[in-house]
Amino acid sequence: MSICVFCLKVIKRSNNFFYRLFHFGFIVTFIDYFFEITKFCIISPIKHKVITNWLQKKFRYFISMHCENRNSLPRGEIPKQIWLCWWDGIDMMPPIVRACYNSVIRYSNDFKVTVITKYNYVDYIFIPEYVMKKVNNGKMTLTHFSNIVRMALLYNHGGFWLDATFLVTNTIILDNNFFFTIRRNSNWKHVANGRWTGCCIAGVPNYFLFKFIYEFLCEYWKKYNRLITYHLYDYSINLAYESFPEIKMVFDSICPNNINNTLVNYLKDKYDPVILENIVKDTIFHKLTWKHNCQTVTANNKLTLYGHILEHYK
Repeated sequence: MSICVFCLKVIKRSNNFFYRLFHFGFIVTFIDYFFEITKFCIISPIKHKVITNWLQKKFRYFISMHCENRNSLPRGEIPKQIWLCWWDGIDMMPPIVRACYNSVIRYSNDFKVTVITKYNYVDYIFIPEYVMKKVNNGKMTLTHFSNIVRMALLYNHGGFWLDATFLVTNTIILDNNFFFTIRRNSNWKHVANGRWTGCCIAGVPNYFLFKFIYEFLCEYWKKYNRLITYHLYDYSINLAYESFPEIKMVFDSICPNNINNTLVNYLKDKYDPVILENIVKDTIFHKLTWKHNCQTVTANNKLTLYGHILEHYK
């Protein structure tokens, strides 16, 4: 990385620097900025440890309170309810998101599919006024607001949360269990380390894990106007994992599943049914993105995988 590029990245983040320095301290600010600017993955474990320690220290009172009030492991089966969220409504979904939504409908297997929007969320959950105020004034993005929404939905109603950019390629079947998430191979670069996938998570209502994360995120945003890290949601799951042995046991008992998460890498390539078949043969849930500038055909006018998905799930 050139000095000029490095300096530009520093300047771009400078308007956030002093807030972070004042509220989060020098070590947290330095480690997070250094990682985000340089992308030196070798320091990822250090970053995870520093941020986790800070959260544990600042929210020790919150964790202690929940240690005293947590309930036993739940029983029962996950309700046949799938939750998606597209804030502006189904009609405003970009083409790839609409294709993903159609794939969920196609393979829902008697699950009821509900799309949460700005018009109907109050019918299902309660969100504190101070949270909505921070969403409306731009201090909290819709991406991070959706983390609060999903935990509120799962705690109050149970069911299966899928990010709107998940493509489903086979019938959705969940084992008769009270909790599910995608578990992949270890990846020390990310705080989840393969142990969970927060954008694909399911469980029974009133599960303590969902309550803890929902209330933690609300508590965080009550105290702060900016993120200590973009992946605060995953760090909140990690707090529960490290603080409550029964939560750790549940995550550790999940067998690896849906481990091939490479479909998104081929969206711009020429559609190859053999490659697609190899990817979907043991993976049902595929995280895509609507932010890439994908075309339906290549420069040689050949159908791309992106184009195939739009056609197949229209």
